[in-house]
This record gives sequence, C-alpha cells and structure tokens, in this order.
Amino acid sequence: MTLRKNLRLLVLSFDGLSGESFRSLSRHMSWVRQLIEGTEMKVLDGRPHACPQPVWAQALSGRSWCELGCAGYAAPRASLNDVQILSEDDLRLDGAILPGQAGGTILTINMPLLKPKPGRLWLSDGSLPMPLSVSPPELLSDPLFARYKPRPYSSSALASVVTEQSVVQCMRIEQERIACALHLIERGPWQSCFLRLSVFDLLSHMLGPDFLLAEKLSVWPDIEDFLGFLDRALIEICTRADADLLFVLSSFSHTACEARLNLNELLACGGFCRLASRETQIGPVIERRKAAIQAGAAQAVIDPLALVSPASLFDPSRTIAGSPVAGAVYLNRSDRFAEGTVAAGDLDREFQEVKEYLGRELNREFGGRLFMWSEVDAGRRCPELMIYVDGVELHDLQGSAPIDRRNRPRSTHRAQGFICLASGCDRWQGAVKPPDIYTVLTGALR
Repeated sequence: MTLRKNLRLLVLSFDGLSGESFRSLSRHMSWVRQLIEGTEMKVLDGRPHACPQPVWAQALSGRSWCELGCAGYAAPRASLNDVQILSEDDLRLDGAILPGQAGGTILTINMPLLKPKPGRLWLSDGSLPMPLSVSPPELLSDPLFARYKPRPYSSSALASVVTEQSVVQCMRIEQERIACALHLIERGPWQSCFLRLSVFDLLSHMLGPDFLLAEKLSVWPDIEDFLGFLDRALIEICTRADADLLFVLSSFSHTACEARLNLNELLACGGFCRLASRETQIGPVIERRKAAIQAGAAQAVIDPLALVSPASLFDPSRTIAGSPVAGAVYLNRSDRFAEGTVAAGDLDREFQEVKEYLGRELNREFGGRLFMWSEVDAGRRCPELMIYVDGVELHDLQGSAPIDRRNRPRSTHRAQGFICLASGCDRWQGAVKPPDIYTVLTGALR
C-alpha cells in the first residue's frame, strides 16, 4: 500500500495490556485520559494466538495467519525437530508488509518479525537470532544507540529470581528505547512510525496481570515514577511526530494462569507421539546454545536459552503428531517432512483421531474456554490444529505433567488485545480481528 504524499502514520503499541488495563493507566497518565475521551476502543480478538508474531503478521499485511504461514514465533521445516524462528522473509507476502510511500522512510522500533531493510530505521525487539540490534549501522556512532538493548535480562528465570531488580531494569530499558524513538522521530523525515512497548508484558509476567492496581507493591513507587516519565514521553512523541493518523493498540493481554498445558505429553499419553530421551537431546542442545552465544557475541541481542529450540524433541519414526511450537499441532506428514510417518492416504483418518482425542481431553478439563482451530488442507506450512485455552500456559518442558495446576506462573498471555482509533479513521463495524487493522489503516491512508 502507498500512502498519500506527505501523510504521516504513527502506531503505538502497548502489548501485554487489555483495554481495561489501558484505561486504568488514565489514573496516572494524562495522555491516556485525553486519548480515551471521545475515541472508540474495541476488543481485538486474536484467537487462537496469544503471542505477538501471528497477530502482528496479520495486522501488517491484511492476510490470515494460515495464508502467511505464521502460527507462532517459529515453524518446523524439514522435520518436526527442525524448528526455525520466523521473520518477515518467511511469510507469504507479495510486496511490502508495511504501509508506506514509495521512497519514504519507515521507523520500526521493537517490532516482532521485522528485519533491517533499505528505507527502514530499525531497532530490534530481540526475538530474531542476529547480531544486530540497530540499523542502519551508522546510528551506532551515537552513544544513545550504541547502548540500546532490546531486552532487560537474558532469561525469564533470572527475572523471577531477582524480581525487584528486574522490575527496575525493565523500566530502565524501556526508557532508553523511548529516548531512541524520540531521537529518530525528531530527526526525520519519515512516513510511518511503529513503536511497540514491551514493559507492560514483562511486568505482567513478573508481578501478575493486575499489577497496575497493586499500589501496595514494594516496587510501586518505581512503577509510578516510570508512568510519569511515560506520560511526558508520549506527549512529546505525539507532538514531535505531528502525525495525520494516530493508532493505538495491543496485540495481546495477560490473565491469571490457572494451569500449564503440555500438548506433547498429552499427545504421548494418547499414543500419537514418542518423545526422545533427555540423553538424546542434551548434546545437540549444548552445541546449538554455543552457536547462538557466538552469533550474539558482538551485541547482546539474542537469548540463546529462549530462542534455540531443543534438538531431537521427538522420535520421528514413532510420531504421528506433535507440537514443536506452542499451541500448534502438526501431523507428521510424509508429503511434508522428510521423516514423516503419515501417508497421504491416511491423512484424513489420523487428523480426525488426533482432533477428537485432543478435543475430548481438553473439553473435559477446560470446557468452554477451549478454542480449537483445525484444517487438514491448510497448506504444507501451517499446522493442522491450533489450540488455545484462556488462562492456560502452553509449554513443552519434557517430563512435566500433561496438565499441571500446581506449578504454574502468575500470569499468562491472553489472545485478546485492544484497538483505539485516536484520529483519522472511521469507526469500527462489527468484531475486530487482526487483518481488520490493515484494512482500516489502508482505508484511512489512501
């Protein structure tokens, strides 16, 4: 899509917040109070996805996640054990993924999937395994960008152990990101700016989904100081940007976690997959972690523990279906995977058996909160099933219980965000799904 000449778009994302949580910021931030007065806020239904990559892929392209081949942060390639992290280059796109004018500069700050490209000023979100955190490299001559870090800590385990220190670090990293954004916005010229904040997602993981209402927290004075800074910064960003269209959203939110669900262990209990032993996994995992650390040695961009998928998770010769990516269940098809066991003639039967088994087991445990998407002919790059259960954390830690209601985090992602039309767009009609965002933006910018 091409913007009208000299028209500016500013997109601000508060990923991790629901519409209700965003409204609660109005008690501390005048910018939020002024924004929500007289504007329309609606729920963004991202089901079956509670992670940002598929939601943003659809919002930035106007296409469904299954058409794009984006069911999560990664996807299996040659086999169920060959899991690779996705970027925009892996998506089924014709032309540009972002709205912009031919030759116009686009600012992308802390956005998932997006990579450095010509005509793009880019600050990493830390999710891609590459040594760059800032592009173009000339920006590194400025100390402000030289010290830019996408993430505040190397692992979520560290954050959970040193909670107060991690809370302060999260907010400090976000302050530095905003300082970089202000600098890029002011230097211009640019056509579109996408600025995504991570701090509310991180704090929800550490403190729980209702931390903005927990003013008795020992770290609340620090949070209150940060909200004051953010209020002033957002006023300055909007003033400097002087955008024709301001669009505010969140691609997902948080909710209290009731249980953890391990789809692979559940599939193993039903006889649909065989998991490899820990001894089989440990050597290749160590080698992959070493490679990741070496790749990120130039700048601390990637988290090798989080981004490198375990090797040999499945025994492919004895696996009918598996979930190498959270929530996504792939049949081990012989026409798709080199080590596939499901022949084309058996595809429909195996699909129905897996679907009925998971539906029966999960409905018994979670009832109406289960959301299951299924399509046996979805295409060779998509999973046959997507599973989402509201309030349930999906994970793949081998050896854990299929459903664990005792060992669970405080908070988990919810496949529900919000959108707020601040200026320049007509009001929404009907339910809002991620591809609708692109539709509305293109309609307003043409």
